[in-house]
Amino acid sequence: MNDILYNFIIPDTSKYSLDEMRQGDLTDFCELYCQGEFTWALQTYHVLKRTGMPVALSHDMDPKAVNLVHGNLLKDLPKRADCYCISLQADYPHFPLAQYHIVQNYAQLSKHHSFAPCWPQLGQQSRDANRTTVTRVAYQGALNFTGLDQNRINADLQSEGISFELLDATHWRNLADVDVLVGIRNFGTQEYKRKPPSKLVNAWHAGIPFIGGWDSAYSQIGTPGEDYLRVASHEEMIRQIIELKNNPVLYQWMVRIGHKRAAEHTFDTITQLWQKPMEGEIAQNFEAWKVLPAKVLRYRLKLALYWSAEAIRGALRGFYRIQAIKRLRDLYYDPIK
Repeated sequence: MNDILYNFIIPDTSKYSLDEMRQGDLTDFCELYCQGEFTWALQTYHVLKRTGMPVALSHDMDPKAVNLVHGNLLKDLPKRADCYCISLQADYPHFPLAQYHIVQNYAQLSKHHSFAPCWPQLGQQSRDANRTTVTRVAYQGALNFTGLDQNRINADLQSEGISFELLDATHWRNLADVDVLVGIRNFGTQEYKRKPPSKLVNAWHAGIPFIGGWDSAYSQIGTPGEDYLRVASHEEMIRQIIELKNNPVLYQWMVRIGHKRAAEHTFDTITQLWQKPMEGEIAQNFEAWKVLPAKVLRYRLKLALYWSAEAIRGALRGFYRIQAIKRLRDLYYDPIK
């Protein structure tokens, strides 16, 4: 283990003080882990702290440390040439001023990138083992990132005695009375190459069959038709839900396979995915960066290009008010949602 300090940066808009979050335990902040900035930084800080890795937690960059910042925070932090920065990219765009990126989808991998998926939902309640049929289906995830129509789904499932619910963040952890978990952003075959497989992993851990869309992250770690079901339309989803109710053999098969897959996606296995690059490639890159010739000048040139690109993007946003151009963007560009 090297002696490099890894400084995780979090927002200062929390009900907890920085000292409370530093001194607390991993499980003390479960309600914050539905927010990406805290899932990626605060949660990872506590997990790695338990391993003895030299980590820090702050609101600011540290020029003597490797700084790890969520993609949504990077754009608002001061741009500093004297700080080595890792973008915890999540589902945000590549940040060109960062020296390294940690990504959650294999399709995002490139030079100076490494892969680490989201942590399993901490404190999640598994499905009640006493439940014997399918009566409740739910979507677990940010509500603004799905195009599912709750009223239409309920209307189509009513005759089967099944209800469907879009869970808000306060209920993500309670899956005790959920019989099928749905993780569909929109129907179709869009691959969402910046999104993670976390909904599928959570379903495996909860002992619940999972119905997903064509997200690339799901097929990267799972096999459609074996450890999860993949659909491209509303009608397909309804059929699969009803099939899971009427075919208990299929239901139990998916639960059993899911338990096996869950064992491959634990806090321990994901911790190793963080430690390997941090103690290897990242440490080497950081040491090389510290003695890089004309480091400040190189950064200032990149910064000038960055602000120029931002100005162009700002101008293009005005064109998105034209519906035809917006439709083309949504069709060919992988948006955050």
